[in-house]
Amino acid sequence: MTDASPQLTPHRRSQDILSFFTWPILVTLPLVVFYHSLEIFGTGKGIGVGALFTFGLWFLFEWLCPYRHDWKKKTDRQLYNNIFHMTLSISGRIFLQQWFNVVAFVAISNALIQNDFQNVLTLWPSHWPAPLQIVLCLLIAEGLNYWRHRLLHETSWLWPMHTLHHSVDRLHSLKGGNTHIIEAALAFFVVVPPLILLGCPPEIFVWVGVANMVAPTHANIRMTLPAFVHYLAVTPAVHYLHHSKDIAYGNSNYASVLPIWDIVFGTFRHPDTHHYRTIGIDDDRMPDDLPGQLLAPFNWYRLEQRRDDSEGNG
Repeated sequence: MTDASPQLTPHRRSQDILSFFTWPILVTLPLVVFYHSLEIFGTGKGIGVGALFTFGLWFLFEWLCPYRHDWKKKTDRQLYNNIFHMTLSISGRIFLQQWFNVVAFVAISNALIQNDFQNVLTLWPSHWPAPLQIVLCLLIAEGLNYWRHRLLHETSWLWPMHTLHHSVDRLHSLKGGNTHIIEAALAFFVVVPPLILLGCPPEIFVWVGVANMVAPTHANIRMTLPAFVHYLAVTPAVHYLHHSKDIAYGNSNYASVLPIWDIVFGTFRHPDTHHYRTIGIDDDRMPDDLPGQLLAPFNWYRLEQRRDDSEGNG
């Protein structure tokens, strides 16, 4: 069994018991709510209702059964900046989705048809049962996102746009959306257009977004899980390793929902055999103010030089 709670944090007996049920509750209840919300309200409102329910459930369990007490939101000095970045990233993705569907998809489709590549638009196996289509869609999206995420870490000129997400001293439910708007746009263009151009129906693709919203990978919630679960889904314990300051762990566990691509490409680290010490970035130079954070990807190496100069003068 995996005990996701650090030894330095005391827990009550009730929290020990609750930790065995947190994972199944946090996965199944939001999925049920999303399913019925999409059926009743349609995609737009349905996603909103499901997201509000999911965040409310995370907040409740972070209060009832926290993974670490020193990671609580009420003492997080970057909380409002996190909320701003999350709101900006979500709004940006919605705008890009609408723009692509209305403008870019039409132009690309016409170009494919004119060059006799129209078969690309009908490659999707629409005759498959919906659950199998969702699994295929999720596997493709996760594969594309895996390499996007890995390149952000392993390519020096891409790393600055990803630093905001890793420049944290704690993890909780509002940290997952703490992503720079440029990175959010990159994630959209890497994952969404290929699936749409393959002919993936919107009612199938929407479940990729649902899967990412349901996964409590950044939540500050204590979970006690069998070891095999970490091979099937990206649990908080798996993702905590990815946020480690130790580069050997930081450059691992790139997946968002399914760890299969980490396993296939040899970047998976199991939380039972590997343990993070602290999270964040060594010699972090991310500004504390919001304007500085928005400009950081463009100033990253200047910030590095400034830090080196201050250390030299010291």
